Amino acid sequence: TDLTLSFFLEHPVVEGEQDGYRFVITNDVDPVTRTCVTDLDLTAPVAEESFAERHRQYLHSDEQVRSALHDAGFTDVTVVDRAARGRGDHDLPGDRRGV
Repeated sequence: TDLTLSFFLEHPVVEGEQDGYRFVITNDVDPVTRTCVTDLDLTAPVAEESFAERHRQYLHSDEQVRSALHDAGFTDVTVVDRAARGRGDHDLPGDRRGV
């Protein structure tokens, strides 16, 4: 999540357009609390297909996640750095494309 936090801080607005669909994603990050409010606005060629949504994300540090797993009784935890492996690696159990 450190990588995600850094990305959101470096890219407060991400926007694009393809095939008549336009999207704007805004990220309002609080680095102290490690939270991010993300607003997604999608404008479609047909008005009824347009939508907006808001997400609140809690970007826990690696240590917070490890500690919570340990406290919950998980003793055999494997940590995988997907960013280092590349998002195209689909050999991970439960991995989903494009996530």
